[in-house]
Amino acid sequence: MKTFSPAFSTLVVLTFISLAWARTEGQFRHFFDNWSPMLREILASNCSEPYAELSANPQVGGYGTVACILQYMSEARKAEMAITSVMFGLLPAVLQLIGPRVSDVSTLGLQRPILALLICLGSSSATLENERTGMEISSQSQDKPLWPKRLIRPPLWLQIGISLCEYAIVMTAAANCILQAYQLSFWAVTLVSTITGTFGNTIETFSPLLWVFLALPIHLLGLYALHIAKTPTSQTGAKLGKPTWRSRISGWVIQELTPCAFAKIADTQPAKLKPSYRLLVLNWMIRIGVWVHVIYGTIVLSSILFISLFEALRLMSRFFVGTFACRIVIAFELYGLQVVSREN
Repeated sequence: MKTFSPAFSTLVVLTFISLAWARTEGQFRHFFDNWSPMLREILASNCSEPYAELSANPQVGGYGTVACILQYMSEARKAEMAITSVMFGLLPAVLQLIGPRVSDVSTLGLQRPILALLICLGSSSATLENERTGMEISSQSQDKPLWPKRLIRPPLWLQIGISLCEYAIVMTAAANCILQAYQLSFWAVTLVSTITGTFGNTIETFSPLLWVFLALPIHLLGLYALHIAKTPTSQTGAKLGKPTWRSRISGWVIQELTPCAFAKIADTQPAKLKPSYRLLVLNWMIRIGVWVHVIYGTIVLSSILFISLFEALRLMSRFFVGTFACRIVIAFELYGLQVVSREN
């Protein structure tokens, strides 16, 4: 009987923890720096009454406070917010153009689950298929890989350095993505969440955080689909006997910390997705999940208020850089797994 991989269990636990953590209240207490003095002045001078009522009883919702703030903002500021709403609304679809595919994250997750998990958190997007230029290099099995000769069989210290560099990049990207989602949740106001919170009695500060963490269950489904569709040749190690728990843990740690290009044991065989109702259902669940993720992100991010144009450009640039960094790391790993590992 097949057991779940460490990435499968980790992603399940983190998904439910993140959704519970996102239910924290705390809006209107802090704003982004550019507009913070102006918004605080409006709250203190013109909207003190609805804000005091909201502070005393958060269940009334922040819709009245938002309406009051907008009433005393200039038309130029409102036009600026309209521009930022369009920009943020396009962000989920644009991130899909540079984000890693679900299949790529799943392939890496079977080899290095912690690294794949950090890439999920750092890219904040689940992509079905990336755009191609039509001029991609098609490497044959007899061709030598486009890889520096010194990195074919590098010394141990260089392998450790490359692995640490990868973790530093994806951990920074993951921290950047979560931090920005937190700031958008608590330093700004999502009008959609405010409306549903006021009239539907739901929490108003979870939407941007939920958008970031919704990519986790999508990648989780992809990992599970690839897990049950692994080729029989990749399971030949089971015939050698059941390993002890110590050897299993030590082997998993070594595999996690070793870049795929330098792994002594790497599953380079592509998974054969044979026809089955379970894989068919999982495939459609992944597709629908990606569509829902993009639509939800568009609705939520396009309704964000009280952010200046320059703050929006800064936030979007950080999302782009983090996602692109994760894309580079996973491209390096998959090329090493599928091409370079044959030389070793």
